[in-house]
Amino acid sequence: MKDRNKGIIGAFLILVALGLGLWQWNIRSSNLISIQALSAEANGLVAQENLLNKRYEEIKPELNAARESAGQQIEAVFPTNDDVTNLTRLFDDFEVKNNFDSNPFLINSVNYLNPLEEDNYRILPMTMQITASKKNFLKFLEYIESSGSLESEVRLMSVESITVKYPDTYGGIYDVGLQINAYFSREI
Repeated sequence: MKDRNKGIIGAFLILVALGLGLWQWNIRSSNLISIQALSAEANGLVAQENLLNKRYEEIKPELNAARESAGQQIEAVFPTNDDVTNLTRLFDDFEVKNNFDSNPFLINSVNYLNPLEEDNYRILPMTMQITASKKNFLKFLEYIESSGSLESEVRLMSVESITVKYPDTYGGIYDVGLQINAYFSREI
């Protein structure tokens, strides 16, 4: 009987060992499947990374050019120094483009005052005397109003005060005094 009990116990242990073996085999198989899935996903991510790096290298010159262009546009409308020379050129260019015998626009004087300090920017105040037709005077006010636009690359300015001497006759020439502020940033 002892042999029979030993045989049953042995058979039971063999069945338990087989059961544990099958259980471990299933766990191992599912782990292998998970490993293969993760490996395939990792390979896909590496391929995607390589594709993105290649695309980045392709567009990098465009991005750098766009960044440089944007920096130049910002420097044009909001320079880091008072840049009186370029500001005077802007006014001269406007005068040349808009001064006609039948529709005059003449800048008689521009006086730049001492810059003012603000928290995040600086102001270059100026006074200006112009002689202009009504049409060109309004065009100049629009020019100042639209300044600061990155597309136009016209220096950021604002009109602070206007004094107008009206003509004696309809359609005559206006004598205008303006106080204008041109803005520039603090150096970083």
